[in-house]
Amino acid sequence: MSAEATRFVWKHCARSGLKGAHLLLILAMVHHSKGRKAPFMAEVSAEVLADQVSLTVRYVRQLIDELIKSGHLRLISKGAGRQANLYAIGRVVVNPSSLRGVNPSSLLREGSTEVA
Repeated sequence: MSAEATRFVWKHCARSGLKGAHLLLILAMVHHSKGRKAPFMAEVSAEVLADQVSLTVRYVRQLIDELIKSGHLRLISKGAGRQANLYAIGRVVVNPSSLRGVNPSSLLREGSTEVA
């Protein structure tokens, strides 16, 4: 986790009205993020997040859905089987067509967080 990612969450997410469990979950996700500039990418499972923030897996999944609908998160890649999902954190614009042929795990390397 980078200090830049934490500042990004406090500046953009908290100021946009996120609070309570939603903000807690975004902060937990940023703890798993890679990269030093937005969009911050986090590859993490609902189970890991639930354990980290002391909520049920079902409630974490509900919060993630709500965060996606509100634009604070974007699902980049759905993990297969027991693999974690890859998310972009924050209100970011990610053009899905720009991801064609891109290996989602390559987005997690330092300096490779720009997807749009």
